[in-house]
Amino acid sequence: MQSKSLLAFLLALMSASTISACGGGNGAAASLVPPDGRAAAHASWQERLFVESFSQITEYTLRGRLVRTIASGFTSQGTSTGGLAFDGAGYLYAITGEFSIGVYAPSSRNLVRTITDGVGWPYALATDAAGNLYVSNGQSNSVTVYPPGASSPTVTITRGIDDPASIAIDSRGNLYVANLLGNSVTVYAPGGSLLRTITDAVDGPESVALDKKDDLFVGNANFGRGTVTVYVPPNDALVRILQQGVWAPWSVTGDPRRIYVSNANRGTVTEYGRDHGKLVRKLRVNGEPGPIVLDAVKNLYVACYVEPSGQVQVYAPGEAAPKLTITDGILQPLAVALGPP
Repeated sequence: MQSKSLLAFLLALMSASTISACGGGNGAAASLVPPDGRAAAHASWQERLFVESFSQITEYTLRGRLVRTIASGFTSQGTSTGGLAFDGAGYLYAITGEFSIGVYAPSSRNLVRTITDGVGWPYALATDAAGNLYVSNGQSNSVTVYPPGASSPTVTITRGIDDPASIAIDSRGNLYVANLLGNSVTVYAPGGSLLRTITDAVDGPESVALDKKDDLFVGNANFGRGTVTVYVPPNDALVRILQQGVWAPWSVTGDPRRIYVSNANRGTVTEYGRDHGKLVRKLRVNGEPGPIVLDAVKNLYVACYVEPSGQVQVYAPGEAAPKLTITDGILQPLAVALGPP
């Protein structure tokens, strides 16, 4: 997705009707987005689905076949937040422990290095068009930036950051940080300078996401029911507040026509029209929904915790029942992403 801060994770656990939760966040869902429908369908089936659990990553074809399980690089304690991102060269980045990020080669997915410098309680990952890796760190209230191939950060951003639960990058390379305890979203230029602070209707933000038009979606936990707020460029002006059907929004994503919200502890994913924010579909998923992602042909992937393990449910556009449920090899899913084989 979008990963959660440890506080958000604990809040979700405490408010759940049963002792179960499905972690996750915006992550960086690297998707191939071709210009026309037929090309989109072709490219979509060339993608793979990656699901991260506490101590492994499982890779699937979009038809649900398990391709491989990646366990190298994970610490013995594993990760309690999870986070996945891809760069333009096809490298996979994953949160593999409380103080480590694993980097995996294209195609083979062999571990090529582990990043520890500047990493402390990582909550979320993102990459930009230049291949820079961004890591949000709860321990130091920072975002560290790593150039391609580097294991040490060249930029460390701390100004305005307070419990950075989620991060996202827009088309101009600007960084958006959801500050859960700061009740704000801070925006930084590619070099790390603070551009602005968004506070209008922001209340306990757990997730941020951007669409192709750079419209910004913020999932606000509000330490209770919650909202999703929508902002538009160039200055991130607030244009809409979604409340109907929203409850502790764990993950949010969108496209030019729709907004999708994963509602923790309610067993639902809600879909809204972009023009007026009207609730158009409520999916009652099996289990506790966590991270969600859209593929190039608008199939929606919902990762859920279903005691004692997990699954990913796949919904075709407009459908209320999943067309595919993936369970093979999935433990408790913390992050999902689409990326190259």
